Amino acid sequence: MYELYGYPKDTRESLYAIFNKSVHPEDAQMMAGIIGELLSSKKEINGAVYRIILPGGRIRYIESHRSLKNQRAEE
Repeated sequence: MYELYGYPKDTRESLYAIFNKSVHPEDAQMMAGIIGELLSSKKEINGAVYRIILPGGRIRYIESHRSLKNQRAEE
């Protein structure tokens, strides 16, 4: 994920912090809603296409898929 977001693998900053500062401002509210629904178990599987702003200012589109329910069942 570090490389997708334009950071070296040995970056000391957390992925959460990088995500929060990189997500495009126009997509931030949408992503906060999706993440909140996943964490509260309102949705089992979700996918999203959103934009991030790379450290150099370029915009990159990210397609993300996540299933928290399956992960919890495995833990």
